Amino acid sequence: MFRISRKWSVYLSMFLACAALVGLIVLAFFMPGFAEYLISLPDYSGVRDGLPAYAHALILTACYVILAIALCGVGLVLYLLILVRAGKVFASRAVGTVRAISWLLFAAAAAFGATAFFFEMLLAFAFVCLLVGLIARVIKNVLEEAVHLKNDNDLTI
Repeated sequence: MFRISRKWSVYLSMFLACAALVGLIVLAFFMPGFAEYLISLPDYSGVRDGLPAYAHALILTACYVILAIALCGVGLVLYLLILVRAGKVFASRAVGTVRAISWLLFAAAAAFGATAFFFEMLLAFAFVCLLVGLIARVIKNVLEEAVHLKNDNDLTI
């Protein structure tokens, strides 16, 4: 299996997170057109036929909320990678960062779920966000226990 060093793995992760950040920022400038494109996609259930103006505004608002959640999440991932690179992953700051990422995933699940009335496929996105948020909570608990053990070991002579 192909393996890279830990140092290069962190750099690769930081590069991908920065690319995601740039992509999200670019998407922010094209969000109204992107939202209209989403609305114009084929709808086999008939929910989006002849949407009133307030529904268009609601969908655009939901797109911006999801975008803001994603931007915050990528920012937190970058901060966590900076902590990893600095060797400070077993600290309470890292635990708090993973906790915040998990809550952002739950918020994204709620936003996707709320928009699922217009786009049924977003229920799958909501489920994935819930699942990944749950995994992040478990990782947070493991990391929190590791920080506790590290602090206990630091106190022993």
